[in-house]
Amino acid sequence: MVNEDKRQAWVLDQLAKSELFHQKLHEWEMLEIADKIEEAKGETWEWNLQNLGIS
Repeated sequence: MVNEDKRQAWVLDQLAKSELFHQKLHEWEMLEIADKIEEAKGETWEWNLQNLGIS
């Protein structure tokens, strides 16, 4: 039962952190920025990996 209590405590902790993070995203208007980044569709771009320093 101790492991189940620890798991439940961990889940509640994660939910609290997630809620706070989501609240801050709204306060700082980061969701709008995230939407713009998603619209960019970077996965379709041609990337020069050498310029990015990726070998």
